Amino acid sequence: MKSSFRQERIHFWDLREEPVSGEHPGSGFWLDRKQERMARELASTRTVVIGPAGSGKTVFLVARAEYWLVRHPEARVLFTCYNASLAAYLRKLFAARGIAADDARLTVRHYHDLCGRFLGLSDIHEQPPDFYAALEPRLLRELSLRDDVVGYDCVLVDEGQDFTRRMIEVLVRWNAPGGEITMVCDPAQDVYGRWHRDNVGPLRDPEFEHLVDCYRNTAQIFGLAMDVLPLEIRREWGLTRLEMTRPEDLDRQGPSPSLERLSGLDDLADRIVDVARELSGLRVPLSDLAVLYTDRRAILDFDTLLLASDWEAASDPRFQESAENEEVLEREVVSGTLHTGSDRDDAVPLERAHFAGALERELKRRGLPAEWVSRDFASKSSFDVSRARLSLSTIHSAKGMDFHTVILVGAESLPVRAGRSREKAEALLFTGITRARERLIIPYFQNVGWVPELRERLAER
Repeated sequence: MKSSFRQERIHFWDLREEPVSGEHPGSGFWLDRKQERMARELASTRTVVIGPAGSGKTVFLVARAEYWLVRHPEARVLFTCYNASLAAYLRKLFAARGIAADDARLTVRHYHDLCGRFLGLSDIHEQPPDFYAALEPRLLRELSLRDDVVGYDCVLVDEGQDFTRRMIEVLVRWNAPGGEITMVCDPAQDVYGRWHRDNVGPLRDPEFEHLVDCYRNTAQIFGLAMDVLPLEIRREWGLTRLEMTRPEDLDRQGPSPSLERLSGLDDLADRIVDVARELSGLRVPLSDLAVLYTDRRAILDFDTLLLASDWEAASDPRFQESAENEEVLEREVVSGTLHTGSDRDDAVPLERAHFAGALERELKRRGLPAEWVSRDFASKSSFDVSRARLSLSTIHSAKGMDFHTVILVGAESLPVRAGRSREKAEALLFTGITRARERLIIPYFQNVGWVPELRERLAER
């Protein structure tokens, strides 16, 4: 028989005289018994931890970093990820626990930031795709030629499914002889289409650990997320394990996700403002509300909807160009900052404006503090989860984080045809849905794309 949630989860061991206190993200730092055991002792210096969304992978990694810093006073620890906003969140998390990411003992930076610093490049985030295709060979060549590189004793990798084999090879070279590399992954969140089990080959026969308990979401939200994934994917990544503790086992119940058809953009802004007011009445901070979207074309026929609205941006000439302009779309594809398959918010600024900028502007006009986290690299890298404002972000940039309530935009724009495009849509939806802890709202304007499938799944539940 499974133990109750309160019996099974224990507070992270006290590394200071006073316990951790304060608001999100520093408080509520809990590990279950397996996470605590793993944070204290791993069977191998090369470990890959696979677990579903909400299973505490990031919490485990933070605990592992803290263990190293306390038990090995001279050690250098690197905590890295692919996502710039997640790196900013992690620095805030460590600061809330009284640990400074000082780039001496503890370095907390996203992968391309590390690459740029090593190579002495200040403009690594505004380069064409060919630059990134040649980046890892360049790094490996530099690492082989230089004898002054001081490696990290412990390398911790969050969201490991975002890393290619060559990226992992670079991290291995940054690891000090005899040091540790521990990586956590959720292949179901492979939104970039990079993950393959062979990616971890440079780790040389790593040990695999599995986290099988989901603590984040309510049963209703987690159930919908599972329904989005095909059965074969759930089986492949251990999401059908009999020993897996699901939210219903922990009595994590909440309202069913709501799929809401809206008649126009004014309804969307009204709905977001209403949700923010409801959460304020429940004393939920505004920073725990996020509007997440799939990509810059998440709202179909946005230009037409905008002209029919009372939004301030309706008079902005940058929105008058057709969203189907092939030349504009092609420029967006080839000018992504980190790679051509990114969420494209890192792209070199274009003449045509982004719907998220218009939404941010409209929410502020209505008196709701909002920040477009995915506007560009600078906004991602300065992300502060404790700031009292709504977060407006791509799903990609919200990976590794969660919110009390998520308003998920773009289901209508995702492809449903079989093949790689559908697989990426499934990964995006799964990731977006599981960012919500308590409440999930999915607004749409047209009954197309994934909307009918989501309605069918919600009806079945």
